[in-house]
Amino acid sequence: MKDNLKYGFAALIGWNILIVLMAILAVHVRGIEYSAFFDDGIGGIGMCLFLLLWSLIWFYIGYDSRRKFVSEKQFYKEYAPLLDKKEFDKLFISHYVSRVSRVLAILSITAIPWYIIGYVRRAFDTKDWAILAVLVLLSVVFFGVYKIKNVSV
Repeated sequence: MKDNLKYGFAALIGWNILIVLMAILAVHVRGIEYSAFFDDGIGGIGMCLFLLLWSLIWFYIGYDSRRKFVSEKQFYKEYAPLLDKKEFDKLFISHYVSRVSRVLAILSITAIPWYIIGYVRRAFDTKDWAILAVLVLLSVVFFGVYKIKNVSV
């Protein structure tokens, strides 16, 4: 149980660090003040609740992901009792990384039409091409990792 909590807090902290880094980047690139992030018309309460809710969601994602990882590893261990621990861990990690990479590849490739539908209003500009290039690159990288690491356990 403690291990799940540790991974939940790691996901929560990672999410908040990402938010802070993105805020710092936006301040320097766009030249706005930090207070503009919390200017939601009700004194910043809405934005604070939003950030708190997303932090709790990321805690649950980390907690539940670790729980599923451990239970899936135990499930597969029952089907491969003859493998030593080091060999099994290597095969299982390859299987798990492959599975997660496949999901991320599907997610990033399906984000492309949704980006075009939701955010492109006129002709493509440089920003749109850059975002689409990143999404395509992520899709290719995740699919490549999926194919390289694909192992049936």
